[in-house]
Amino acid sequence: MIYSFIRNRIVKTKLFWKYRHIIQPNVWRSYINDSDNIRRNFYSDFMKSNKLTSIFEYGCGSAPNFLAVKAKLDLFYYYGYDISKEAINLANKSYGSNKFYFTNKNELHLMNDFLKSNKLKKFDLTIFDRVLYMISENDLNNLLNKYSSILSYIIIDDFYSETPQWDKEKYIYSKNYVKIFSNYGFELLDIKNSQIHSSTAAQKFAKILVLKKNN
Repeated sequence: MIYSFIRNRIVKTKLFWKYRHIIQPNVWRSYINDSDNIRRNFYSDFMKSNKLTSIFEYGCGSAPNFLAVKAKLDLFYYYGYDISKEAINLANKSYGSNKFYFTNKNELHLMNDFLKSNKLKKFDLTIFDRVLYMISENDLNNLLNKYSSILSYIIIDDFYSETPQWDKEKYIYSKNYVKIFSNYGFELLDIKNSQIHSSTAAQKFAKILVLKKNN
């Protein structure tokens, strides 16, 4: 009962993710150590097949997806945002450059500055890797209101349901991302089962969705 309360009420809060490293000192190193997980190859494979060169990742942590792409691609641009300053500092210290930018500031002008400095018009690929389930639909709409005009392809690895619903443990609320993103001009290209194992009752909702902005 106590475990369920802590998990359901605390683990998904912004405060927890900002300061998770205090409770779990090695958490962001463990993310880096998982960068060679074969499931992360989905992103670099997708970029290769669609000839994409730029990435925006929302909720990048200490950048394991960035490292996975970097291991497969020679030339690309990456902009990563995460709420954890600790994770961002670790990523910037190790990988930051003109082409690779990491920030804990969720600000549109920084994204536009990055695009302009690298002579890019939009981000070819946006990654939401197990992060959207932790934010409300209202917050997601606010995010898309700000960013959708500079995004092209979207890959979401998260908990999806055509009919939004809680799992039986009241931990994961699966949202209809197809419907939400369609309001901003995105169409669904593909949907398949996620390769991330989830130790929750929401595993059946774990999906990878690929969307594209209609120009």
